[in-house]
Amino acid sequence: MILITGATGTVGSEVITALLPTQAGHMRVLTRNPGAVFPDGAQKVVADLGDSDLAPVLDGVHAVFL
Repeated sequence: MILITGATGTVGSEVITALLPTQAGHMRVLTRNPGAVFPDGAQKVVADLGDSDLAPVLDGVHAVFL
């Protein structure tokens, strides 16, 4: 599982687009916006890096794009 932070930003959204063809179903995308919409194959997690318990977010993650 790959965790992508800043998933709604300029760079994060491009990382999702680039990885989707080969990593669909193996991407977890982190956003603070509960209304954010991501493509199928990306698992959305709503959390804040500064305020949240990140243990559940990081469970099963082997790579992180910050």
